[in-house]
Amino acid sequence: MQNLDTLQARYDVLESLIQTAEHNRKDIYETQRQRLAKVLEKFFTPEEGDTVEISHSSVNVCTGDSNDSFMNIYVEDSWNENDEKEYTNLYVTNYSFRTGEMAEWIVERFEKQAHYARIAVDFQDDILAEMNQVVEEFNNLLNNIYTNLSEIKRERKEVTEEIDAIRKEARMKALMSEEGLEIEGVERERWGDTYREFPDLQVKFDWTLRSIRGLRIDRVSASGKSADITVKTKRWDYTKQEEVIAEEKVERVRMDNIDQFLRYNQLA
Repeated sequence: MQNLDTLQARYDVLESLIQTAEHNRKDIYETQRQRLAKVLEKFFTPEEGDTVEISHSSVNVCTGDSNDSFMNIYVEDSWNENDEKEYTNLYVTNYSFRTGEMAEWIVERFEKQAHYARIAVDFQDDILAEMNQVVEEFNNLLNNIYTNLSEIKRERKEVTEEIDAIRKEARMKALMSEEGLEIEGVERERWGDTYREFPDLQVKFDWTLRSIRGLRIDRVSASGKSADITVKTKRWDYTKQEEVIAEEKVERVRMDNIDQFLRYNQLA
């Protein structure tokens, strides 16, 4: 088994590689979306007086520079038998509206809707073919990244398990020593003052010891699922009229509770 420093160094390298790969994946994905938008932009050019807003999978037609959208064209996608995304068809939506008069602008509005709908109908096959070509091109790049990411994450998982095993062995050694494990607590700030906050330990389903200062395992059961422990806590001594650190012995505490206590409070 490798030592902890070597494993931690390897973990840091793997984490850096994963972050780099994720960054590259996002860049490729964004470039793909831009290329897909360029395909739609090539076909759906705005008529005079219109504004056409285009994303990687939709066309939004507005009047002038306003947000008054009178037509939307979407590109629908699905997953094919190879578990790859594929653009399959175009569909149109428009917002219903009611006029208070009959005027020429109403005719022009419907004529423009017919114009953009005609582009969608006439060039649907060409649009889908070009978009799917872009998807296929970028899928090759993305698949390589996903494969590398999978391998790196698998190794990171293995390294993490080794680190956890070493730390578990080390904390068990500390817990079973004569001194046990001393707990320093976490520094907090409140109302401008700093103080140390100490964790709690659930020793039974209906019993929790507060403000743990130290923990020692005195005996582990034959099954390894429970242990007799000695716990140091801070409490008020009514005789001395002051706070003191006192030891308390508790039998048959679940090892799961002890392990969770160490992990949650980052003592492992």
